[in-house]
Amino acid sequence: MSAWKFWQRALVGLVAILVFAAVVAAIGWATCITLIDSTEVGYSFNKWDGKVQVIDRPGYVFAWPFVNEVHTIDLQPMQLCLNANQRVLNCKLVQFDKKGLLTFVQWHGRKDYEVRAPGHDGKGSELMEILKAYAFEPGGTVYPFLTILNDTHAAGVVR
Repeated sequence: MSAWKFWQRALVGLVAILVFAAVVAAIGWATCITLIDSTEVGYSFNKWDGKVQVIDRPGYVFAWPFVNEVHTIDLQPMQLCLNANQRVLNCKLVQFDKKGLLTFVQWHGRKDYEVRAPGHDGKGSELMEILKAYAFEPGGTVYPFLTILNDTHAAGVVR
């Protein structure tokens, strides 16, 4: 190794530092940075004081690992239907309302809630199933986290 010139040793040292910095940056990015899409609302949970805080803007959010957790809830409208024997009984177009986010998290817990199409078992995402329970609840109770955009039954469409 003594046959190496100074510039060769400096180049190896520089490459080692750059590789180390890239590994540290990748680990930091994977554990500290969360993307909140424009169709989502984000919220952070502080593990030290137990507070939930709504994040109003989309984009990348930094959160200290082991202190904060960042979660998202999908805001896209979704069609929820009641089915029986392969027949649609009633459908509603609903959307999660971010004004009721804190109530929703208090009732259903902290996690990422996203909208996805129903799978082969006919069930959609957990968010869809939760909102379906509230959307079709008899009595017309209004929930702060649920907006009903269209009700096919109320519009006179009977299937």
